[in-house]
Amino acid sequence: MKKILLITFICTHLLSFGQIKMGQIEESAKKEKIELIESVPPYDSIQNFVTYSSYFDGYGSDPYRFKHEEGIKPCKLNDFYKRYIGLQIYYPDFKNNYKVNEIQLLKYSNFDLLSWTEVGNKTYKIIDIKVGTNNLPQYKSIKKRYPDLRINEENEDWNHSLIFILKDIVSNDTLCVFDNEISNQKFILVPYYNSLRKKFLNKDFVQVNYNSCLVKPNNSESLFGTEGDVKLKCLDISIIHNSNLYNDCQKWNMDEQDITIIYKLKQDSVIYYLDDKLDRKYSNYPGNGTFMPNIMYYFELQKEYEKQIKESKKSELKEENSKRNSLINSFGKEYGMLIYQGKVKIGMSKKMCVESWGETSSRQKITDKRGVSEVWRYNTGTLVFRNSVLTKIIN
Repeated sequence: MKKILLITFICTHLLSFGQIKMGQIEESAKKEKIELIESVPPYDSIQNFVTYSSYFDGYGSDPYRFKHEEGIKPCKLNDFYKRYIGLQIYYPDFKNNYKVNEIQLLKYSNFDLLSWTEVGNKTYKIIDIKVGTNNLPQYKSIKKRYPDLRINEENEDWNHSLIFILKDIVSNDTLCVFDNEISNQKFILVPYYNSLRKKFLNKDFVQVNYNSCLVKPNNSESLFGTEGDVKLKCLDISIIHNSNLYNDCQKWNMDEQDITIIYKLKQDSVIYYLDDKLDRKYSNYPGNGTFMPNIMYYFELQKEYEKQIKESKKSELKEENSKRNSLINSFGKEYGMLIYQGKVKIGMSKKMCVESWGETSSRQKITDKRGVSEVWRYNTGTLVFRNSVLTKIIN
């Protein structure tokens, strides 16, 4: 009986111990399976406002493609927009009918409705950015007060809209902007605009991308495409409405009230304008979701361009010197220099000729009373070898 009790006691304790150990292993496995999340990317003043989906190359449908192969997920949606808090934003003057289906303007203190006449042509400080009407505590009061307001429509656009809480830097009044279709053609971040002026104003440029990109004032028909390294000087950078640059916005599928940044460029005595729609995205520019200014796509600062050309030539010269010295070390000064120059000479070995003229598939062996000769045919001439030594050159 005692033996049975002892065995039962041991088994029970072993089982308990096993369960404890298993529990520890499972807990350890959970700890090891840590979810990797990208930290909130800091704001870079070379960008205007960029949405979460655009930054992570998801465009709303698959926001986790960013660093997917590394198993890293992007930061949380609400956290992403913290990068803009504290920055200044500028809304230009718009007609009161501008984007009425996309934007709703209200006072933050009492949620009275506002018009573009009251809001436009002012600079604001971004106090907060909320994603979706559900994240605004006062939304229920707004919905009750304005039951027919567009933001109360039950649709995906408004449920995922961005809500900007902004403070007027002059009057300190706070307003609330509901925007269900974020577009940089409505506003501009002040740090972005200032960085453009600092980087490009009064600087000389060289055109490096030869697509048509320049337009004469108020003449959308005269796009100016160039060939060669055309030099221009940036005289001014300003924010204007499309209607001030293009005669027929409808023809080009543009909203005449949308804003664009304009670079005033001078080539010799001719003035051209480069428009920057603020919503173009070039995937070849370094960085995820970077909306590159047009001027950086088509032009390069002349100083930087000349520096790159100089460095490129220096690198090419270094490579050529290295190649020449390697050939001289391998084949001696006389033959090494001839090979470097792409020449052949009687007495060269087959290897030397290959180094100089390259390989050829046209090879033929000829036997005569003197023995076996090998004939190599090139477009530039024919080489005849005997005993692996070049004995004849036929041009």
